Amino acid sequence: MQKLPAYIRQALSSSFDNSEAICFPTLWIANPVKTKSKGDDAANIALKFYKTNGLVGDIGDKNGYCYAAILRDLLLSSPWVKDDCFWDTEQKVKHRPFLLDAIENNDDTLLEKFRCHYENIDPPFFGRESEITKMFCDKIALARLLGSMELFLNLYKSVFADVNGSPDGFFLAAGAPDLLVWYPDKDNGFWFLSEVKAHGDYLSHSQKSWLDRNWDLVRGHYLLTVLQ
Repeated sequence: MQKLPAYIRQALSSSFDNSEAICFPTLWIANPVKTKSKGDDAANIALKFYKTNGLVGDIGDKNGYCYAAILRDLLLSSPWVKDDCFWDTEQKVKHRPFLLDAIENNDDTLLEKFRCHYENIDPPFFGRESEITKMFCDKIALARLLGSMELFLNLYKSVFADVNGSPDGFFLAAGAPDLLVWYPDKDNGFWFLSEVKAHGDYLSHSQKSWLDRNWDLVRGHYLLTVLQ
């Protein structure tokens, strides 16, 4: 296990609450310039930092097209299953989320189905096989880290302002964290949400309210990231 993920995992486990206070860890990025590109905001700088240290994840922008898409993919059917009925409420019983397939099947089974699917629909797949397969494996890892449909749905509802519309119309809930990050390791994996702040900034009222409402859900899975 790499050093930074090990430290973060240990820090997350120290989160606690009582009747008077809640406690969650803070990670201070001392030299964000190393991972900064022109035009990057604080969330993108932090995400690049985590990725260079062996973690994976995405940002949650105001239109919900980033880690929103990852969570949406876990809720939709597996890529190789035709699922035109998902948004038809009368036929939802036919829907089986990819999250369950990822939890209940082994890697070899999932990867074989995935490769056959992409070979049929995407002729240039072999030129990008490594990249696309890694993204798929990272989603499998996240599904298994979440571990249950109940936890996933609670997380899903906490992050989005509207969970009843089309997948292209989701908006992040007020105060929802900037990042969803996870460490895709079979033995030592973990996941967390992170609010990112530049030096001197602080949690807004909506961010505090979101954390207060969802603390029981994210306790041990919430990290404040601060850029110097």
